[in-house]
Amino acid sequence: MSAEHLSQEEIDALLRGHAAGADWSPVRSALAAALSRAWEGAKALFGVPVQVGELEVREVAGAEATAALGGGDAVWARIPLDDGAAYAYVLLDRPLALGLVAAALGTEPEADLSATGAGVLSEILSQLSGRTLADVLVEAGWSAQVGGVEVLGPDQAPSQESLVGFVHTVDAGTARGSVMLALPAAVARRLRGGLEPEAPAAPPAGAGATPRSAPAPGPSSAPAPPREAAGASGPETGRPAATPPTVAYQPAQFPELSPSAAAPPVRNLDLLLDVTLQVTVELGRTTKQIRDVLELGPGAVIELEKLAGEPVDVLVNGKRIARGEVVVVDEHFAVRITDIVSPVERAGSLGRQGSG
Repeated sequence: MSAEHLSQEEIDALLRGHAAGADWSPVRSALAAALSRAWEGAKALFGVPVQVGELEVREVAGAEATAALGGGDAVWARIPLDDGAAYAYVLLDRPLALGLVAAALGTEPEADLSATGAGVLSEILSQLSGRTLADVLVEAGWSAQVGGVEVLGPDQAPSQESLVGFVHTVDAGTARGSVMLALPAAVARRLRGGLEPEAPAAPPAGAGATPRSAPAPGPSSAPAPPREAAGASGPETGRPAATPPTVAYQPAQFPELSPSAAAPPVRNLDLLLDVTLQVTVELGRTTKQIRDVLELGPGAVIELEKLAGEPVDVLVNGKRIARGEVVVVDEHFAVRITDIVSPVERAGSLGRQGSG
């Protein structure tokens, strides 16, 4: 090692040694809760209950991640953050990857991951690892955009990057193995900073000191009875003790507060009239299995849940405000409003969304 220059390998080793004593429990706890929610929702996708093991933290370089997972053949995938400004990685045992794809498609596991299987695996990991990471970013106050998961080839896996890996086992019927959600050290540190509880503010200097000139009041502050009275009452042993003098007090008096003039209502609504709102007309929705989506092609028909002739919903910034019927105006589709959603109905729909 040169006294003036360090190689990249030496720098990475020093960084890993510095991070070895770090406390990743805030990130581990947040990821464990988010993973539990994500895999719980995967029961409908795989058709079997999914068991997830406890998270273990392992700090490794990219080239060592496969060995940390168990040393077998593994599949790498990456999750872009903020359009590729940073990446998180998912590493899972190849038999587990093939088993998850087969469970989602309802087929037997393939011998190797095909292009179709890689696409299905990307969708599965987007629903699981991508959703988990997005939930933790929100909890940490990090407004990064999480992109779709991309399955990497053998020569695309990171090798020199320092990673903080969170490893857990998955048991989904015939699909069993280990999964690692690996975060670059800088991303993991930023998440930890957002998830750590804030330390209580220190009290101002001198606030806890007790003034010497103001001793705490106590029972001894009452005036002692005169010695003559005590001596005179000596022969009468059955006489009760003298009652201490009553301290006179008055309730505190506060001046009346004059009512302040109410602030005039803001009437500058004209300032908001030029704000752009996103208006969307929703024709209908439906749900499809991954198998059906992959089989779509030109000429395929998707049947929606909305009946023919049923009013369509008009959404403003994602909130339904009206219903209407589809018409054609100058060769353009349009909507004739037939019903405005009442405030009561809007409040009810918000309540249902919150409970869901």
